Parts: sequence; C-alpha cells; structure tokens
Amino acid sequence: NEYRIQAADIEKAITPKTKAVVLCYPSNPIGAVLSPEDGAKIAEIVAKHDILVISDEVYEKIIFDGRKHFSMGQIPEIRNNVLVVNSLSKTYAMTGWRIGYTVCADTEIIAHMCTMQQAVASCLPTFVMAAGTATLRGPQDCVEDMRREFEKRRDYIYDRVAKMPYVKTLKPEGAFYLFVDFSGTYGKTYKGEKLESAAQIGALLLDEALIAVVPCADFGMPDHIRFSYATSLENIKTGMDRLEKFLEEIK
Repeated sequence: NEYRIQAADIEKAITPKTKAVVLCYPSNPIGAVLSPEDGAKIAEIVAKHDILVISDEVYEKIIFDGRKHFSMGQIPEIRNNVLVVNSLSKTYAMTGWRIGYTVCADTEIIAHMCTMQQAVASCLPTFVMAAGTATLRGPQDCVEDMRREFEKRRDYIYDRVAKMPYVKTLKPEGAFYLFVDFSGTYGKTYKGEKLESAAQIGALLLDEALIAVVPCADFGMPDHIRFSYATSLENIKTGMDRLEKFLEEIK
C-alpha cells in the first residue's frame, strides 16, 4: 500500500486500552498523502470503537502533482472524534518559533487542553503571537511559491535516487522527505566493512560522504533512511553526487 496505513491495520492493533490513533498526513517520513477513500475506511473503524483521531497535518500546504489536502476532520460522522494538530513551522518556515494550533469540534477536549497548557507553558511570547497572526492574515503567495520550489526539489532528488544501485524509493506526494530502502546493500561491503543495517549506513554516509541523514528505526522502518530536501537545489545536487559515489564504492 505504498507505506500507507490501512483501516484493517488499525483495527488489528486496537485493544480495550486504546484511546486514540495518531495519523500524520502528508506524512513524515514517507511523503504519502491521505486519500478520501482511505480516510472514509479509517473513519468507520474510529466510529465503531469510538476512539479519538489525533490528525497531524503540519505539511498540509506542501502537496504535489495537483493533489488536494484531505483531513479526517472533513468526515461529518466522526467530527467530534477528530483532533487536528497543525503548525506554522512548515507552511511559513517558522520552525524555531514553536507555534501551532489544534482544532476539535468537542469543546470539552479543548477545555482540558487549555487547562494543561496553562500549567505547562503558560503562553507564547507576544512577538511570536504577532508573527503568527501576520502569517495567517497576510498574503499567501509565498506559500505557493515555496510549494512549487519543493516540488522541483522533489522531482530532482527522486529522479537521482531512482537511478542509483542497491536502493529503492517511492515518489513523495507531499512534505519534503525522500524515504529510501537500503536493504539491497546488506551483505555487501564498503571499504572492507560489511553492511548490515541502515543505522550503520547512515553513520558511514555522515563520516565518509559528509551527508547528514536520519536512519528510520525510530519510525518503525529500520531498513530505511530519510533524506530531507528542505535545502537548496545546489546542496541537494552536491548530496546526490556524494551518495552516488558512495553507492558506487559498495562491492
């Protein structure tokens, strides 16, 4: 299913202790986008078990190939069960400002969140709130400009990696990550060192090829490495040249 979680997978994992399922679409690290069809099937499971959906949608504006963002919150039958988590970090490049928001039709959930928030962090600095207001009320042309630039970078990095030996990847539909399977290198050697894991390869890429990547064991996919293309096309070209050279030296 191109790494997309299926309703049947969720139902198999549900126990009497299950309170919520967390979905991240557009996805980090995969780049997959939720379809209305998959969303509807997941909604049936949510309604059947009366659990909460925490829907992480921070990459909602970074979607490619003419696709449209679909939120679980758009499904009327489960609207009270959906808590949308969003942020200004990706859409407006404000990662270090630490500002986000939630949307939920169940006002009781929001009230409990406000109570906890007051005890944990009090409030945001006023200049951060002013900046957040400006992003939402101001012109949005820059968002589309950024999306188009990410799409160009996506096309370039995918085309490069798809032609390289030993590795496999899917073309991302959103976000700004390429999810690459390195299991085809296992059992081979790099400069005499036997390759056995993506974590090991990630360390070698950093030390030998000067490429910083994220091995994906913590995402539940230990054979994969995440590449970010949230950098200049020039940097991406340099990184891909280095990756290509690294793979060519594997025997």
